[in-house]
Amino acid sequence: MGRQNRIVSALAVTLLGLAALTQANIAESAIVDYNIIAPTTGSIYYNGGNTALYGTGISVDSLIGSGMLVNGGTTLSCVNCSLDFSTGNYYGTNSYTNAGITLTDWLFNGGGNISLTGSIVDSSNNTVVANGTLFSGNFSGAATLQLATNSFTLSVAAGAFSGTNGTDLLNYFGLPVTGSSLTGGMLIGFTPVVMPAVPTVGTAFASSSISSGYVTNNITNTVVPLPAAAWLFISGLMGLGVVRRRMASV
Repeated sequence: MGRQNRIVSALAVTLLGLAALTQANIAESAIVDYNIIAPTTGSIYYNGGNTALYGTGISVDSLIGSGMLVNGGTTLSCVNCSLDFSTGNYYGTNSYTNAGITLTDWLFNGGGNISLTGSIVDSSNNTVVANGTLFSGNFSGAATLQLATNSFTLSVAAGAFSGTNGTDLLNYFGLPVTGSSLTGGMLIGFTPVVMPAVPTVGTAFASSSISSGYVTNNITNTVVPLPAAAWLFISGLMGLGVVRRRMASV
């Protein structure tokens, strides 16, 4: 009788461990990718001096979630979606050459804010699945990178941030609202009106056009509901508990 009880107890611990491991793996892999497709609206600009880098009214076209419990892997439309941001203040530059291309980083401190507002629509059934603020956060650091050759000049706005997702979006992907946060990054190409090869403090610039880009959100610190397999484990444990009680009564 003691040996049977020990077997049942050991099996219960193993199954619960597997369920917890499955839960942790799902929580670590939840990612939302937002796509910006050229040509797009909006502006990226810097007013000069020790001020911030700004982005206003940048249109985001679509998104896809991966590693979700539900509704993952489907491209969703982002309708009237506007990406807006302001970084911390400018603090310096870094110029270097790589493979014959001159690269110049304009460096900005963390702080400021970033947000995406609009509506997410599932085009397969024309259903609005999320509305309002889709995510918001604060920068940990940002930069613009200028790539200059003899034939073209292209600039890229990049930044890392952390924050939270909107409730509607979390609910759509089956993720809990309480306890979830995000770490994200953006990379958006643009053509500047004025951006000298050797920038100096006080030299302002603005985008004449914005090309393609993306924003990625990695959803972390989530307590994800257990998947179906884990519920089967727990159901099995409940059955084992009944068997154990019956064995003890014999």
